[in-house]
Amino acid sequence: HSNIKIFPPVEIVECERSDSGKIIDMDSNGILVACGKDAIRISEIQPSGRRRMLVPAYLTGKELKVGDVLGVED
Repeated sequence: HSNIKIFPPVEIVECERSDSGKIIDMDSNGILVACGKDAIRISEIQPSGRRRMLVPAYLTGKELKVGDVLGVED
């Protein structure tokens, strides 16, 4: 696991129940992450030991895909 910080504004989105932390969608507006019965859209993130950044910058060079769990890296 790697620690990440997320920053407001975070949009709460209704969706089907899914495992917490699971990536449901990704686009230029952010990462949609399941959190129980809803999801949150994260638009700004700070990985452990790195600077705060917008999601498109964070995703550059990452091999994240829908279904992965945010914060879990191999």
